[in-house]
Amino acid sequence: MKVIVVDDEKSMHMIMERMLKKINAITLVECFLDTWSANTYLSEHDVDLIFIDISMPKESGIEFAKRLREEGRETKIVFLTSHKEYALPAFDVYALDYMLKPVNQERLQQTIGRAVVDIELHKDTAKQAAQEKKLIFNCLGSIELRTSQNEIIKWRSSKSTELFAYLIMQRGKLVSKAKMIEDVFDHMPLKNADIYLNTTIYQLRKLLDRHGLPQAIYSGNQHYVIDQTHIEVDAFLFEDQSSMLDFGDAIQVNRAVEHEKNYKGKLFGEHVYGWAHHEIERFALLYISFAHQLCEALLRRAEMDKAISILKKLVENDDLQDRTIMLYLEALALKKDEVGLKRQYKKFTEMMREEVDVDISHKVTDFYYRLIEKFN
Repeated sequence: MKVIVVDDEKSMHMIMERMLKKINAITLVECFLDTWSANTYLSEHDVDLIFIDISMPKESGIEFAKRLREEGRETKIVFLTSHKEYALPAFDVYALDYMLKPVNQERLQQTIGRAVVDIELHKDTAKQAAQEKKLIFNCLGSIELRTSQNEIIKWRSSKSTELFAYLIMQRGKLVSKAKMIEDVFDHMPLKNADIYLNTTIYQLRKLLDRHGLPQAIYSGNQHYVIDQTHIEVDAFLFEDQSSMLDFGDAIQVNRAVEHEKNYKGKLFGEHVYGWAHHEIERFALLYISFAHQLCEALLRRAEMDKAISILKKLVENDDLQDRTIMLYLEALALKKDEVGLKRQYKKFTEMMREEVDVDISHKVTDFYYRLIEKFN
């Protein structure tokens, strides 16, 4: 278990280091005198447990813990303090424990024991969830099937890849054999298409059987359906979670920032399936709407760099909607980057002419000049 200590007294660092060394399976990786240094470390490293003094200069231990929770971090926290009256506020930020100074070795051992139990329980829960989902189908920006251990499963043929994607996108609904042939095998004579469909279904059944899903594809009365109970689909997860996030809540905005990273690109990546045209477009618009709402929330919080990073991703994916351009320009204006604002507006103007052969809209131009006026 990796542990850090945050306390403005160096003597406490020495005490905690000496006591923690006596406990098996504990690694004290760093000690910090202030929360700023600790936060910088945590931005690049994972730890299991934080011991932190409540009375700290500039930012208290409780304020620091609140910030970690708002960012969505679930790291175990134990408060160290000389004052009993901090007990209730400490547990408001879901602290694992609260220890009064001077720290007692036996009491420390009990706290570490609680942390070990909590962490192992969390691992068991995650492992159980992974086992329940035997396969993972990633279709945002790619089209790949993985085991719950994240191993890539090799497709038998390009047609088995497409047919699996087709059945998954039915979301558990029965689809007729005739409809499948029309959508997936329309370029073939009917007799050949019927044989090819049967062969591809057989390939998929064998593949799913090898990975613990022997009865996943059901066929009857000239209809097929795939049981998705044990198949996790990244596109469906992204859609469901996007609709549940509240952009007015600080904690959920932080979660949304992490959630946005799950969108790896358009549905099925570079694979263009005619039957999937509507869904490809729908998921693209879903992401754009989600990204716009998230960027607006980030700009309200003056987190311009995070917003710009997402807006760059939109532009790189050929989104040149007025709302995207205006949010991008607004983020640069809020950063007080007049040079960058002018450069980006010019770039957008050129992109609109070169890529869609139209001039930038009057709405965007008026908005740009209103932003420019604020610099004068």
